[in-house]
This record gives sequence, C-alpha cells and structure tokens, in this order.
Amino acid sequence: MKKYILKICLLNIVLFSLWYQSFAQKDTVFWFSAPEVNRYHVSGSDALINPPFNGNYGVPVYLHLTTFEYPANVTISMPANPFFNGGNPIAVSIPANTTQRVDLSNHFDDNIVNEFVSMENKLRWTSSNLAIAKPYINRGNKGIKISSDRDITAYYEISVLYNMDLISLKGNNGLGKQFYVPFQTNNITRDIYTYLNRPYSSIDIVATEDNTKIKVTTDKAIWAKDGAPQNKPSGTHTIWLDKGQTSIITPYEFNNYTYGGQTAYQTSFTLRLAGAYVEVDTLEGSGAPISVITHDDLVKSNFSGNPDYVTDQLVPLELAGSDYAVIQGVGYNATEIEDYVYVVGTVDGTVFSATRGPSGTITNHSVDAGGSVSISLNNANSRVVTINSSHPVYVYHMSGAGRQKAGAMIPTISKCTGSYKVAFNRTKAGSYEFYLTILARNSAIGNFRLLRNSADVTDPDDLSVLATINNPASYNALPEPGDPYDKWSYARIDADNLDDGVAYLLANDTNFFHLGVINGYTNNDAFYGYFSNFNEIKASAQEASGQALIGQVCEGDTIQLEAEGGTSYHWTPHDYLDNPFSPNPTAVLPPGIYNYDVHIVGECDLDTTITIQLECLPNPTAFFTLSKYTGCAPMEVTIQNQSSGADQFRWDFTNNASFDATTNDPNGTLTVTYDNITNSDSVYSIRMVAREVGVICTDEMTNTLQVFPEINADFSVSDTMDCNPFT
Repeated sequence: MKKYILKICLLNIVLFSLWYQSFAQKDTVFWFSAPEVNRYHVSGSDALINPPFNGNYGVPVYLHLTTFEYPANVTISMPANPFFNGGNPIAVSIPANTTQRVDLSNHFDDNIVNEFVSMENKLRWTSSNLAIAKPYINRGNKGIKISSDRDITAYYEISVLYNMDLISLKGNNGLGKQFYVPFQTNNITRDIYTYLNRPYSSIDIVATEDNTKIKVTTDKAIWAKDGAPQNKPSGTHTIWLDKGQTSIITPYEFNNYTYGGQTAYQTSFTLRLAGAYVEVDTLEGSGAPISVITHDDLVKSNFSGNPDYVTDQLVPLELAGSDYAVIQGVGYNATEIEDYVYVVGTVDGTVFSATRGPSGTITNHSVDAGGSVSISLNNANSRVVTINSSHPVYVYHMSGAGRQKAGAMIPTISKCTGSYKVAFNRTKAGSYEFYLTILARNSAIGNFRLLRNSADVTDPDDLSVLATINNPASYNALPEPGDPYDKWSYARIDADNLDDGVAYLLANDTNFFHLGVINGYTNNDAFYGYFSNFNEIKASAQEASGQALIGQVCEGDTIQLEAEGGTSYHWTPHDYLDNPFSPNPTAVLPPGIYNYDVHIVGECDLDTTITIQLECLPNPTAFFTLSKYTGCAPMEVTIQNQSSGADQFRWDFTNNASFDATTNDPNGTLTVTYDNITNSDSVYSIRMVAREVGVICTDEMTNTLQVFPEINADFSVSDTMDCNPFT
C-alpha cells in the first residue's frame, strides 16, 4: 500500500491556523548568491585574473543540507546562468535525518571554471548600464536556487584558505521587499598591499522573478563597474533584474592603481554601506521578493592585523524587532576581544538602550532610519548585551573565536520567535573549537533533548554536552528587566565533544529557544550563524496551492497527520488514530468523509484549533482474463476487462506484442497478437492499472502467458531428371 503524508501546512485544504515556522529555518526553497572571496589573504602582490593565487583558489566551498523525518530530493540551479553544470541542475537525494555536505568546489575553482559556468558572484564578471530605461549596476547571473520536495535546512560554508565563514540560509524568511543592510564598521579591509581586483564590502542582491525593479538608497557613493559614470553619488539608485540575476552594490573610492594597463577596482578599503535601504518597487515591475546578503571580505583585525570574512543573509524589515539579546563569542584572551554588535535604525528618532551583562551597565543611544550604531562587547566580563529599542531595528553581530571574526544576523525576541527543534552541524573538528550559543525561554531549561541522526544521543561525549545544556548553572538571566527579557536566559556552551559532519538536532518539548553556533580556530578562521527561526510563531490561515486533489486518501493506506508549533496536541475524534495526543498521529481509514480537529496549546498564549477534512475513497478492483494462456505463435489473445470501480486503464505489454485496442471500458475487450521467431518458448506479461478518473486510488493486476515458437514446415525436391531407379 502507498503511504500518504498529509502535512497540514501543505495540503490544498482549508486550514484555519498553523504555527508553520516553529521548526527552525526549514523550507523547500532557498535563494542566495555566493559572495566573492578575494584570492589573497596574507601575502602577495596583485590578485591577477589568472592563477596561481598564493594557495587560495576560492575553494573549497560547500552546501550543508539537512533533512528531518523524511528523505528529500534536492536540486541546485542557477536560473539565469544557462552554462552552469552543462545546463542541468545538480540533483541530490538525501535520506531522512541526514546531513549531506555538497561539494561545490568544481563550480568555483579558478583553475577549473570560468565566468560562464562559475557559481561565484565575482565583481569582475559583472557589468553596468546606467543610460537605458531599465538600468542596472554591477549585474551578474549568479543567483542560486535550492529546491526540495521536503523541508530541509541549508547553510553555505565558505571554507577557503584563511578566509572562512558560513551563511545561514533562511528560506522564505530570507526573502522580502524591504531591507536595511547592516555592516561591521569598526575594522577596515586589509590594505597592506596593492590589488587589481581589490577586496571589497558589498550588498549582494538576487531577484526571484523576471522584471523586478529595485531601489537602493545609500549615504555614500557607489562604484558602477563599466558604467558611465563609474561613481554614483549617494542617494537612491534604481536597478532592474530578472530571475536569478544579481547586483553587487559596493562603496566607491578613487585610486589610480593600474596593472598591465588595467585599472584597479574603485572600491573602498575603509567605507561601508551600513544602513543602506533596499526596496522592491511594488508599483512597477514584478514586485517579487528578493534575497540580500551583507558581504565584507578581508576584515582586518585591529589587534593582530589578521583579516577574516564577515557575512550573512539578511531577513526583511517585517522580521525586525525592538528587543534583542546578543551573546558574546570567544575572545582571544581577556584583553584581545573584537566583538561588536551593530544596531541599524528603521525609523527616524529611534532611541535604544544597550545593557551589558552580568554587570547591568547601561548605555543609551539614538539612531535614525538607516543609521548604524556600534555596541562594544570587548570585555571579558560582558557576556551578553540586550537591546531595548523604541522602534524596530536590525541587529548584526561580528563575533567569532579568538582573533578570527565572522558575522551573524540576530533574531529578535520582541515577537514570539524561536524554535522547538533546531538542526545544526559542526563544520570542522580538530583544532576548530565548537560552541553553542543558546537563548532559551526559562521553562525550556533542563528539558532539552539532543538527537544524533534522529535518535537520542547515547555516546558519552554527546551526553556530556547534553548534560551541560540541561544544567541550570550553565544559564544566566538577561541583564534587562521586564518583558520579554525576564522570560529568557542565555548560555554559551562548550560543545567541543560533538563530532563534525553529523546531523544533530536540539529539541525541547516544553518551550522554544534560539540557537547559534560558533566553530573557530584561534589564529585561523571562524564560522558563526544562527539556525533557529527568525519569523514570528503565530497562528495563521493557510491554503496551499498546487495539489490536484483535495484531502483525498485511499482505503487501507496509512495516513500521516502532522501539526507543529505547540507543546501539547489533542486530535478529535479519536477514531482510527494511533495516538490522538501526538502531533503526528497515523490512521488507516475505511471509506468515508472525516473531519479531524487538532487543538494546539503552546507558548505566547497559543490556543488554537486546526480543522482538516479527509475523504477516504474505496479502492477500485483491477481484474482481467485471457482467452488463452499458452499457444503457438502467432498467438492471438483476447483480453476481457472485468474491473470494477474504475473507468480509466493503462496497459503495459512486454516485448513484441502488437496492440489492437477496440474498447477501453470495464467490460470491454482488447486483442493482442504475439509472435515468437526464436527457437525457444517465450513468456510475456500483461499489466493493467485501473483507476477512476479524478481519483487518486489505483489497483493493478498482472497476467503472464507462454508463446511457443512458430513452426514452419518445408521441403525441396531435386530438379534433376534421371532414369529408373531414381533416387
């Protein structure tokens, strides 16, 4: 029997409410672009177009894709790049509860690929045209789309030599029409040697539909490669992009460096486009959502001079909030810490306080829309900072391990955000230490479960980390008093005992939490990102499209119901359900129409009911007889269709049968003729699949028949004439 998975949020039936986003940033579609990684890092003279690049070839780079309770078929494509992978998407099949690390290096390495097939969004492969009706600036075709037939989580690992970070891909939470773009502003780009293709900071934009008009407002001039003029003054810039096309917006700074007759990038080592406003024009063009990445290459340490990569994918304006808690990373030592929080305003006249803990030191600030304020966590005693703002703000964190930096967007806690389950991986082991930063609702503490490849952990090393996560002594209260801060506690967990390359899942059945990961090597590199859900957990009405049939299942099939978002579930009626108090009960239904209600209760005053209607249809009966089952070739066979409950049939015949379909109804006949010109008997099969038009239920039947070789009698007589006796 077939097993039908009826996922409430995906069925094309009327759903009155569903807390769909409660399970981390899982989704079926992810859009992003792979930001450029400069090929030099610690030495060299000039980053020429041709390799070698001093050992840094822009690889390796990976996608980490994690499934949950179901396997997934995933495709990785570049809709605007017909040359990528020979014009074919990359197809990946991933078992349930598994992390697959997809190596994309063959699509990046400059020794292997070129402008046409590469996935990397390099500035030198873009062009600008500011004089046409639909202008564009630094446009490329490097938008990447990940599509899956099941929910997955995904992150992009930049693992190149000395210049690492990860981008937490946010699925639908990373798509929107209004963005304010944060950048780190305390460190410059490493500039101790000259470059032709200089490292730069940029806003990287990807369109998800054709004919998308986008307006970018900056307070600094931007560089338009190949444009006329090449520098666009501060203000609002208009660009048009088609599906999968990209735009790199980078700050302008004049330099007169040339190499081999070529002029270097007119990009800035010192300026950042912090607070830039990116908006989709909904009155003209497609009005479709876009993806935006903040990208900062070779960010120079103010202590050691070591440069590192700082980047992440943004969330749109509607996911910004007014309350945040940011947990400090891992400093090099008590005095050498480069840990900054960047607060970007979205409304003029915004005031906010920053309270550092555990001391409770308070500083007060003001910021306008597009303004950016840097908050220092450069103190061994400052383990956390809370941001309490009068209006929604973006919060971006430059942190990491030791002298190595990385960037991460921080989810707000002013809305009911978080996850009950978060999938995560450790990218690197060995000398790369691993930490979990956990911001948990208070009642969640002590109730965490850690799963390894879908099973509760049993390994002593894993169990030791879980014990630390569940130890109340690992947590501290947030320094800001009042709601919502007094509902949360924070911890930074040393999780170095966990293995790399494993599909871990941190779960809590009592309350939700936010989870970030820091994976770094003191003097080498760092990865940093948040994997919990940025979107508000809330009841919503949903009716998914794309299903041909509505809530139909077949007699005898196992039906899997699914609900998410709460801490308790109650399905009614209990009829045919294996466990009415499970979020995911199963049922085997007899024919009929059934209405099931699931009552979901959870945090943030969740108390709602979802109604789902199922129609269980009787199965048809496929049956046919043959006029003969054995015989000599040529053998004519009459097939009598005696099926019931069906009016549509598909016939499959093996080998060299000729098909003469005179009728195709339940009481009709078919005539088939079989030949056998071999010297041995042949066995043929006839398979019929029966179904009713417009109904999903099917039945099938197979018959076999044996055909003997065709016998041809023949002899010859000599034409020679002779006398008696004549042989």
